[in-house]
Order: sequence, then C-alpha cells, then structure tokens
Amino acid sequence: MQVTTRLRNDSLSLTILHKDYEEAPLLKQSELRLHKIFVLHESLIDSKITSAKAMFMKLVIDKILTLLS
Repeated sequence: MQVTTRLRNDSLSLTILHKDYEEAPLLKQSELRLHKIFVLHESLIDSKITSAKAMFMKLVIDKILTLLS
C-alpha cells in the first residue's frame, strides 16, 4: 500500500509512529494510504528499508476491514 510523507490525518490514512517499527524508522514522518493497495512484483523491489511490528500490521488489517464494511 502507498506510504507517503504528505500527512493528511483523514480516515483513509494511518500514521506510522516510531513505536510501530520493528527496525529503524523511516527518516520522515509517514502515513499509509489505506485505500491505495497494490501488487508489486518482487523483482521491482531494490531493498528492504524497515518493517512494521505485528501489532501495527493487525491495526492496518482491522482498518482496511472497517473501510470495506
């Protein structure tokens, strides 16, 4: 899903807090755009920068399910 540094603080965005990262956080405050989900072929990924904790991923899934219902 799209990750952006353009903070909107709306119902379609979810702010990624420092506590949500498994590893080092992104350099700028960022949000997920919950309605901008896409599939990307693995060959197009250069490298992994960081990852999110399992609790945050559950929150993301719950938010998406709420949007769909």
